[in-house]
Amino acid sequence: MKRSILLSISICLLALLLVACNDQGSSTSQVAPATPTATPSTPTPAPTFAPNAVQSMPIAVGYYQALKMKDYDTAYTYLSADAKTQDGQPLTKEVMINMARTAIDSYGPISTITMLPESSDGTQIVTTIDRNTDIHYHSHLTLKKEQGHWKIIMIDRI
Repeated sequence: MKRSILLSISICLLALLLVACNDQGSSTSQVAPATPTATPSTPTPAPTFAPNAVQSMPIAVGYYQALKMKDYDTAYTYLSADAKTQDGQPLTKEVMINMARTAIDSYGPISTITMLPESSDGTQIVTTIDRNTDIHYHSHLTLKKEQGHWKIIMIDRI
């Protein structure tokens, strides 16, 4: 009988040891509740434009991409034959190239360009031009449809 009591006590101790070493499910530690780090901000709605307002944008994008690549022949194809500068000077190919080179010499090459329509009919576009020299400025384009194709008819600066 002594032997069975000793065996029972040994089994109980062994069972207690196994339960104590393997007790992961009944933890009494508590996790602190999550606290917000900042109050959520109200989202800013993206601007929406009338379809007509953006239909001339590819012309302005193509024009400035060609200028950025110094492909003046291609850039000139986006201009109307009667395009003018802001002060009324005819915007010939030579005048356009001179404006582009003066801008590069004065401010450095174009790094990025962003555009927004300024009118609901696609005739006015405002560009923000960033130069590699940390110069940022606006340029204003006026466009019109000629024989079904958009053309730039006035530009104030490159």
